[in-house]
Amino acid sequence: MSAHENQTSERLVSAGEIAEMAGVGPSAVSNWRRRHTDFPAVAEENPAGDLFRHSEVVEWLRANGKRVRPTAGPVERTVRELANGIRGLVSPGDAPQILLQLLYLKSLSRGLIEGDPKYVDLWHNLSVSPEDPFDVWYRAVGGTGSGNDITARALRPSESIKGTSLRTLLHWFDRPDLALTPPGDLSAAILNEFVGSRGRFQENFTSSDLASIMIGLLEPIDGSVYDPACGSGMLLAAAWKNRSSDAVKLFGQELTEGSWRLGYLNLSLQGAKFDLRTGDTLQDDQFWSLRADRIALDPPLGLKTGARTTDAEDPRWTFGPPPKSNAELAWIQHLVFHLADDGIGAAIVSPGTLFRRPSQEADIRKGIIQSGLLDAVIQLPGGVLAGTSIPPALLLFDRGRGTRTTKVLFVDAVQLGRPERGGVRRFSSEDVKRILHTVQAWRNGSFSPKPQFSASETISNILEDGEAILSPNRYVTYALAESEIDGEPLEVRFHRILRTLSEDRHEVAGMVAGLPGRFSRWNLYGSETDFARVRLGDLLISQPRNGFRQTDEGPQAPVPFVATEDVSSGTPSLKSTPQSTTTNYKEDRLLRPGDLLLVSRGVEAGRRVGCATVRFNVPAAYSQSLIRLRIDPSRANPDFVRLFLKSRQGGKALLAVTSGSVISNLRPAALKEIAIPLPSIGEQNRIVNELLAIEATLSELEAYLELGRDTHDTLREGLASGVVSLKPEEPK
Repeated sequence: MSAHENQTSERLVSAGEIAEMAGVGPSAVSNWRRRHTDFPAVAEENPAGDLFRHSEVVEWLRANGKRVRPTAGPVERTVRELANGIRGLVSPGDAPQILLQLLYLKSLSRGLIEGDPKYVDLWHNLSVSPEDPFDVWYRAVGGTGSGNDITARALRPSESIKGTSLRTLLHWFDRPDLALTPPGDLSAAILNEFVGSRGRFQENFTSSDLASIMIGLLEPIDGSVYDPACGSGMLLAAAWKNRSSDAVKLFGQELTEGSWRLGYLNLSLQGAKFDLRTGDTLQDDQFWSLRADRIALDPPLGLKTGARTTDAEDPRWTFGPPPKSNAELAWIQHLVFHLADDGIGAAIVSPGTLFRRPSQEADIRKGIIQSGLLDAVIQLPGGVLAGTSIPPALLLFDRGRGTRTTKVLFVDAVQLGRPERGGVRRFSSEDVKRILHTVQAWRNGSFSPKPQFSASETISNILEDGEAILSPNRYVTYALAESEIDGEPLEVRFHRILRTLSEDRHEVAGMVAGLPGRFSRWNLYGSETDFARVRLGDLLISQPRNGFRQTDEGPQAPVPFVATEDVSSGTPSLKSTPQSTTTNYKEDRLLRPGDLLLVSRGVEAGRRVGCATVRFNVPAAYSQSLIRLRIDPSRANPDFVRLFLKSRQGGKALLAVTSGSVISNLRPAALKEIAIPLPSIGEQNRIVNELLAIEATLSELEAYLELGRDTHDTLREGLASGVVSLKPEEPK
């Protein structure tokens, strides 16, 4: 392969993906491109698409002290395309179940997984039958999917898909790019997309980062693995993936039928050997006689115990009946009860379980500590649990601790990971390794405490005050702080930022000095101007149109696809060609430069509606929840219309043309009646150019201020580390 061929086959990334990699907003990437002459050039093989070579971007980010984190892989991007394509077709709550069921049937028909032979032909029957595929599906699983046929129970179709275009989903799973994707990988990506960040099963979902830590702590994975609150089976699936041998068998129990179904389908698609049951684990233990070699437990937090759970005669309550106010102490004792000789178990608890002072809770903690089974306590940051910002803790139990029975390891990992949008906190592979290597060193006798991160304490000292506090910050030393941020020494970081601030100060000063002059060019009147108010409909050269609803029509050549989130993120101009594609669209609904895209769903009072101008110069389809406005350029500047629609007055006008009692949606036809104060086209162009220039200036100033904040943070961390002091005052 030639150097050129290797170069052109390299992965290309958009500005939006660069922002995701660096953990910044799109405007920051635009600033970097303008201000740094060494920023990577647009890839020669795709100049119109405004794409960049991934390796060059990573190299530049690292050279300039920026964070670099992985972007979504091809499987995740494919599933995100699916999420955009089925909006309005399947309810978010039912989507994960329906998608896993169809993936199961498709994989079974191709011989990729083992399953009940009588369902091998069901996928083909759904695809070719002239009648409604839902009816074919419903009959095949015996109507309700009840009885002793556990596969039929898992495949019971949701009534919500009856009467909808089920054929669209069947067509999606026939995509050729999925033929080489392992069913287990696709199943995990679907659960991450549709359950991990949203959905009614979110409370029964364990993030991949947390699963990596918990299963890593249990390795080697061999024998029996048990999850008493298995949810959608993410922990069990991770254990199966990291098993030491095929002799591993998984056991799990889940309260709800819906979560059980997700877990059953997920583990089936992983090719695992498992036994999954339903029922309230604490009150109806389905695996009473099981003594598991490994136990991973991520139970629902903050719940009270059931009436029967506190029965003092229950042999599981070795350390005392759990209080009615805290079910977590019941879960912990349940884990210990089911742990085999030499078994290891990991459990997630809320921080209060480590230190709450009621005597009943403190007595249970004392019993746990005195038993010598508690091996480690790891405090995790908030945002690692789906749907909550609670900073959980991880308790590690080990029946084969040997000489470590007189001490407990404490790890404070609250500083690890990086925050992302929505309050989620993600761990890098280095973060996970740091935790696992610390515990590994603890186990093999090579552990040494690290200030601000880890320490060990004797059981006698933990019990000395009678409260049995297990919070790591009570035992970890914080006198000395690490003298780096994101792997960059504080001194290097400080001088790098200071140099940039110094180099840009004259340019910034000029921008600040020029702002009053720019603002002074405007007139503000006490009453309305004599601008004519023009109907939006009179400015259009075609009807307002929603994106084409994804169906099984086609196939057609793939085109770029603009998702709702691309517009709702607040980006005023869509300059880069979208990375998502679709093969289902109509030619008369493709975008072209100058079109406006307006988010049509979920319009609320006081919130600006997402609106963006299309700048990329290739045909593209767009989401059904977006409305395309094609402005007559001889009458109105599209950016002038956008500025109006993004204003408070524009928001009120848009709210007035919505419909829907629960979710307010824009009515395309009613949009045409919105009146816009409109000067001449020449004046519009002047106004737009001036406002866009002000926006660009403010964006530059925000980037400069961000550098100042970085400098402040560096000094603050230096003070905490004891390596920074203020220079002596010079004699006056």
